[in-house]
Amino acid sequence: MMFQGPAFFLAALYWVLTVAYGVLASQAFVQEQFLAPRLFPPLALFADWHAVVGVAMLTPWAVVRLLGERHARAIAAVAFSAASLALIAIVAPISAAPTATMSLMTIVGGLAATTLLAVAEWRPSAAPSQAERLVDRSVADLAACLLGAASAAAAQAIAMLVVTGGDLALSGGAHSLRLHLLLGGAGFLCLAVVRAVADFFRRRRITIERVLTGALMAVTLAAFLLFVVLASVSIRGLAGAAIAVAMGVAVALAAIARGAGKDIVSSDGVADAFSTLAPRLARHWWGFAVWLLALTAFTTAVSTASHTADWNFVLARTGVVITWVLALAGSIAVTRRIRLAGAWLSFAAAAVILVGHVWLSAAMPARTTAALDPGARWIDEMLDRSTPPVGEADIVNLLHARTNIARGTAIDPVDVTLAPLAGEPSTERPHIFVFVVDSLRRDYLSTYNPKVTFTPSIAALADDSLVFRNAFTQYGATGLAIPSLWVGGPILHKQYVTPFAPMNSLAKLLTHERYAQWIGMDNIMEVILPASDSRERLDPGVPVKDFRMCRTLADIRARLASGTPPAPLFVYSLPQDVHVSVVSREGASAVDGRAYDGFYAPVASRVARLDACLGEFVNDLKALGLYDQSIIVLTSDHGDSLGEEGRMGHAYSLHPEIVRVPLIVHVPPAMRSQWSWDEQRAAFTTDVTPTLYRLLGHDTQAPAEFFGESLAHPAGVTLPPPPDRMVAASYGAVYGALLDGGHRYYVFDAIAMRELAFSIGSDASPGKGIPVTGEIRQRGLAVIRRTVDDISRFYRYPRPTDTGPLAARR
Repeated sequence: MMFQGPAFFLAALYWVLTVAYGVLASQAFVQEQFLAPRLFPPLALFADWHAVVGVAMLTPWAVVRLLGERHARAIAAVAFSAASLALIAIVAPISAAPTATMSLMTIVGGLAATTLLAVAEWRPSAAPSQAERLVDRSVADLAACLLGAASAAAAQAIAMLVVTGGDLALSGGAHSLRLHLLLGGAGFLCLAVVRAVADFFRRRRITIERVLTGALMAVTLAAFLLFVVLASVSIRGLAGAAIAVAMGVAVALAAIARGAGKDIVSSDGVADAFSTLAPRLARHWWGFAVWLLALTAFTTAVSTASHTADWNFVLARTGVVITWVLALAGSIAVTRRIRLAGAWLSFAAAAVILVGHVWLSAAMPARTTAALDPGARWIDEMLDRSTPPVGEADIVNLLHARTNIARGTAIDPVDVTLAPLAGEPSTERPHIFVFVVDSLRRDYLSTYNPKVTFTPSIAALADDSLVFRNAFTQYGATGLAIPSLWVGGPILHKQYVTPFAPMNSLAKLLTHERYAQWIGMDNIMEVILPASDSRERLDPGVPVKDFRMCRTLADIRARLASGTPPAPLFVYSLPQDVHVSVVSREGASAVDGRAYDGFYAPVASRVARLDACLGEFVNDLKALGLYDQSIIVLTSDHGDSLGEEGRMGHAYSLHPEIVRVPLIVHVPPAMRSQWSWDEQRAAFTTDVTPTLYRLLGHDTQAPAEFFGESLAHPAGVTLPPPPDRMVAASYGAVYGALLDGGHRYYVFDAIAMRELAFSIGSDASPGKGIPVTGEIRQRGLAVIRRTVDDISRFYRYPRPTDTGPLAARR
């Protein structure tokens, strides 16, 4: 029946999506930072309506099977449908799957259902004649692989031009095509191996070709899942390999299950295996052209979404893989009728492609990968993939063992004490307003970038405040950046150690100084803050994804206008105005229709909007006589990539535009004059809490060398050179070292297995890439290793009794 293929696709897609959700929910940081706050509505809706969606996507397949099959197969369809409904009932509450057990049940159930679906759909092809078995397919295979590579290259290049609006230089386009053709040549060699092995089984050659092609799909998919998808969410080792292999086998089996159909006499098992992945019309040249147009539209849609928000290029690379596979499937269909023999010519052509690539790589000057389409850039990165520095391979295991510590690992909190808090509160207690604008970049503020013309209110505040020119976040995403700010120093890479209160230095200070607290309570604050009768919620009833600077400031202004504020008052908020998920959800367009030349308009326009609201808030403070009685901190938990070399978003990398943040601190004039301030010295978000301690009369003593330091210093005291400091990604094993007072920066990515180095100045530019020298590598890795070890010792993880390989994997 004509609807059997689409119905089968829907049923298989449902279970694949179910498995994917289970994998995501198994990771604490994904559950805490993305699923629980519902940052991606389609994912949240799929979870909420999982059972209903399941019935809707599985029913068409069951109906088609019942109407189109006879006797035993119809009974099998009914049995499978019943089993599927039972599985849905088991894993239906996936939106409430924070436990490892529920996540595992979701993964196993989805994989089992996908496999059973494929088995129920499997049908053998009729045996071909002896003459058909002996047809040489090498020319057709080479043509298909090269046509598929060229088609994928064209689709991705067109998508890139549409999305970025840029120009693809001739040299860049030629290099991109060369890389795709290299992949096509590799694909031809893989198909040649499949056919060579199948030749040993003359009587069952077609079946063996189908099975081996499916195995090739499974291996490719498993490798992609393990090294791209699962590595990006810190699932590795035996668990990662098991999930990747099981998923690869299940999806590959589903892809080849239908084959050519029992009514077709097949002579090509490879073409049979790919036949499910392309429509029948692709067998004609006009149909292949239509298929290519559809792939181009799909690639453009994925590129648009990836350009707006992506995670470690996972979305972009998933789109690339799908485009490659579907382009190859269409190419195999359209070249299926080629009967030309010439194995020697085909292998010679593949050899020419390989030799030509090697020669051109050596002869042509270095290229800029940012100019390449996503697929070509990925191939380029794989060819240039580095290995851990000689003698430092063990640091990869160390970083993974200390990153994303499992949710079920029991860790007792450590009592963090920045200063003794005894006696009566300080006699001088200014109001404190802390605004941490999620993802706000320093170079989008005129204080740091003279090209900015859309932040006059922040500029006015900065003129009357301390502006720290070389400020950094401790962590490259919210999940650990915010808790570390409240602690005043780095914390264990776990979300989260509970109870968190013993480590929360800022909360202890507010309690001792008897501050009334107005706080925007999000999912993180609910965990890290102890209960308090002195606390009121800002934006009550508003989910964190909808926190906006203007609404929050309107709430604060209304409370201040209603009467004399409690003395003293502490206000904290984490506005989401420019967070990548918000920008994406709101259409990734400027909110005021302006162009903002030289800036990413969707973000620049939102910065302009919050700037105006902040100006009104400051004017209110002045009118109420509170401005000179208040500390105002304006900063960010991290920056963001906004198109640099194709990057969008944060969390998965530590490029300079992510770790550099604005830090503007208004201090009451009388209090400010009591201290010395070095606005050029490297500063960190973890310095905010020690600074507040000192301003409220408490001399801090860092509990460990890696903790933050006060930005306020005794007058006349010569400060030592700032130490080298470690920074880290919040959700993956990516670490960095800021050297020479933050002027040089080294990054070691234990996921992508690469290292980077940058020169950082005081200008608007986030940083400039420089070669990774032996000296930079040695110093950078030493800082990372030492700090990771020191953090582990301070927080007593692993515990002294935890030894051996099991401890290393926790």
